[in-house]
Amino acid sequence: MDPYDLLYPQTSQKGWFLSGDNPDGYLVGKDKSVKHSGKVSGFIRSKREKVSGFGTIMQQTDVTGYLGRKLEYSATVKTDKVRGWAGLWVRLDDINTKMLWFDNMQDRPITGTTDWKKFHIAFDVPEKSQMLNFGVLIVGPGSVWINDVSLVKLAGKKKTAANDLDVSLDF
Repeated sequence: MDPYDLLYPQTSQKGWFLSGDNPDGYLVGKDKSVKHSGKVSGFIRSKREKVSGFGTIMQQTDVTGYLGRKLEYSATVKTDKVRGWAGLWVRLDDINTKMLWFDNMQDRPITGTTDWKKFHIAFDVPEKSQMLNFGVLIVGPGSVWINDVSLVKLAGKKKTAANDLDVSLDF
């Protein structure tokens, strides 16, 4: 029995899809054999030992309901033989797809082989934001698994699930 379900690039805005500057160099999907908290994991991995550019498994959603608010994207990540680097990422774009804010963890990369670890990116949603883009990326060879994905509203120390965003956080 095949433990993997592969995902393919999609045109819809809802659900996980493959992207990046070299999406053909990577595979994405869900891995039924690698679980965290009892849940199936999403994955992205290089197709070859030598691969250039980056690949990402990502989602997009309208974020206009959160203008001026603070959000947090978090996920638990596991890696195997990541020779470049990997990281969670968030980008906020305006109505013309001009980038307003971006963080891809390049200044705090995940490298090599790691066990499950929780990562967080907290961010303010600028007033001109239209689209929230988020996911996990890998640059170069290796494998990354992602699980326990969440998007929450932050108000002081209080965290509330952002359930009204048009996303699917499970795999």
